[in-house]
Amino acid sequence: MSYDLFMPIEEMKAVGKWPIPWTSAMGLVPEIKKLGDDIVGCEIGTNLGINVVYFLDHLPNIKTLYAVDPYSPYDDRITGGEFVTQELQDRIKSTFLNNIEKYKERIVFIHKTSDDALNDIPDHSLDYIFIDGDHNYDAVIKDFRNYYNKVKIGGIFAGHDAFSHGVQRALSIFVPEMNVDPQKIRVCDHQTFYWIR
Repeated sequence: MSYDLFMPIEEMKAVGKWPIPWTSAMGLVPEIKKLGDDIVGCEIGTNLGINVVYFLDHLPNIKTLYAVDPYSPYDDRITGGEFVTQELQDRIKSTFLNNIEKYKERIVFIHKTSDDALNDIPDHSLDYIFIDGDHNYDAVIKDFRNYYNKVKIGGIFAGHDAFSHGVQRALSIFVPEMNVDPQKIRVCDHQTFYWIR
């Protein structure tokens, strides 16, 4: 089955193309369900909103989801992608806003870089975080360090592309830095990693 990722998710649902089989949020849903009610989550790097919508469709216990993305141009060639222009980012952002429209009472959209959004999210306020922004090592390790204390003890610290070079390197530095037991790190569907704080 072919997918036009710019097709609004509501239209995908209408023609039986939802969920997209490689949605990286899928593996986290059972773990987030265990966290109880009135969950506060955060996704860094929301792109088209596919994970945001999947989380909110499958997790009625999410009260608030912070969606952080600057929608600015960036060079993704180092991770096998392409240079993402502002024109493309504007189209991606427009699709994102369309996709989240029916969920907007549960979403706090922070249209900033993860660095600039840091003070918009209180420490120890998140039940989970899903980091899926810039996958270059310097950006990943900074997001890990900046956002780790935003997650409550007992919450879920998670991210995508566990096997990409930048994420692997960041994990190899960050996990011992935080004294995280490597045995507690899980990798689920679609290269999503997580552990419980």
